[in-house]
Amino acid sequence: MAQPVRIGLLGYGTVGQAFVTLLKQQTALPAEVEIALVTDLGRPREGPPIPLTTDAREVVANPRVDLVVDVMGGRYPAYQWVREAILNGKSVVTANKEVMAYHGSELLQLAFERGVHLRYEASVGGGIPLIEPLLSHFRWGPIDAVIGVLNGTTNFILSAMEKGEPYEQALAMAQAKGYAEADPSADVLGYDAVRKLTLIIRMVFHFEVSPDAIPCRGIDQVTVDDIVRVAHWGYRIKLIARAYRGGRAMVWPTLVPANHRLAFLEDNQNSLCLYLWSQEYWLEGPGAGGPATALSVLSDVYRVIVQRDLGPRETVLPVRELQPMAPEWILFPVDPDRVVVPTAFPEFGLWNGQYFRTEPTPIGQVEQWLAEREGFKAYPLL
Repeated sequence: MAQPVRIGLLGYGTVGQAFVTLLKQQTALPAEVEIALVTDLGRPREGPPIPLTTDAREVVANPRVDLVVDVMGGRYPAYQWVREAILNGKSVVTANKEVMAYHGSELLQLAFERGVHLRYEASVGGGIPLIEPLLSHFRWGPIDAVIGVLNGTTNFILSAMEKGEPYEQALAMAQAKGYAEADPSADVLGYDAVRKLTLIIRMVFHFEVSPDAIPCRGIDQVTVDDIVRVAHWGYRIKLIARAYRGGRAMVWPTLVPANHRLAFLEDNQNSLCLYLWSQEYWLEGPGAGGPATALSVLSDVYRVIVQRDLGPRETVLPVRELQPMAPEWILFPVDPDRVVVPTAFPEFGLWNGQYFRTEPTPIGQVEQWLAEREGFKAYPLL
């Protein structure tokens, strides 16, 4: 009988513990955890007991480790350890979207040169299979646009706020459920969705863009009052990520028509719509939480161990500068009783008595207007 593949874990937090729990339930997958890197050996953990270490080289340079699974989060030092594992001839499965967004091209090229796997399904869609469909089934289609909700944490928070929970309470609920980290800034400020969108752009449009180049705003300034107000106009607020073949992209709290499919997305769900051949193709599922993410990690481990297929070759791609995004906007005073004079915003057309809506306008121009006139908010339209 063949020896099981021995896995070294980088991180043993929420996702890592869920992954080990799932792995131990699989009798047909010849793999076992050899050791896991943690920062605190004494921290209480609910996952199965496994050997722990605070020395990363006991994972990435350990001759007894065949496959490294990175679930530690953060750009550094995860990038160094993933790179060192590949240089040591070890295949890697990672859930780290920050590492892949900033260093993915380098690491994929390095893995190809060393003849090992680098798989990262969990880094984009959480529990939704996105990378496999994008690199195989949809590889041959001329996709014109991708639009969706790519962060389950923010979708859960906005869903709770629609039920009347203030932002701070909704965030605490997300943390209690394991959807948000103790430091939730990557989620609520939109950075997590930007990093995922960066990877999707690479796979769909075949060019590189820095995550820092994508216009981004999170949900930390969205209020229950905003949600109630736009609901009267027939909209829901969602953190929407979108990118277009021509080189435009953004992540922003967006007004979605109440009858749009994305408006019905609840709790920690994610959804991505691909537009090709004048048709819509939808990929949906849970986008946050330990079990959902761990399932994608386990599926990648299965592909490495059982299929032994390095997958489609991801070549070095050209870097492209993004074109300015110019969506339509709705602007309104923060104080609903405030009297608005039409001449206050001559760039906007008078709409619904006191609220103003633009023709397509670049993000930077709208932000400049808001900076010059206090007491107003603006949301782009889907």
